[in-house]
Amino acid sequence: LWVYDWKEEKSWPLFGAESSYREGEVTAHVAVEKSSGVLLELSTQGGRKWLWASLRDKGLPHQDVSAFFPKRPDQIQWDPNDPEYLFALHEGRLDRVGLGSKVSEENFLDGVRGFGLSSGLFDERLYVLQSDFVLKRLDPEGKKEEILLADPPFGLSLFGSEGRFDIKVFQDDLI
Repeated sequence: LWVYDWKEEKSWPLFGAESSYREGEVTAHVAVEKSSGVLLELSTQGGRKWLWASLRDKGLPHQDVSAFFPKRPDQIQWDPNDPEYLFALHEGRLDRVGLGSKVSEENFLDGVRGFGLSSGLFDERLYVLQSDFVLKRLDPEGKKEEILLADPPFGLSLFGSEGRFDIKVFQDDLI
């Protein structure tokens, strides 16, 4: 697996010659627009592995985050400007994985049908659509919560009774 920087017209291997992951097969990947980080699912001789890698930092080791993903998540996102946390949706449960702390908060939020992140210069926000059709905006710590929509009949007509949603945030007032 190689990384190519088209602006500098340079390439380098993502894993060094000594890495046990060098021969792994990429079975899935997650990338977030404007982020230099990538999350890779690899099939290796030792089994399935999830690895976090920075594509900009040549020579820095990747981080094995397999323990946080026992099953393939339905959706994963992070703030491209500050990937301190990965948010992963599993069957209606939103987990928060701290890359620096190496701590996973399972069931950070429950009853989730979809989520999205916005990032500003000083303000990252998490948008969550819950199964009861409540749409919330929260800080990444889950402390500052603002209800944006709490009208179940309207939510049902807008979102339907089933399905998962990927929330895209264009501006604070446009999602």
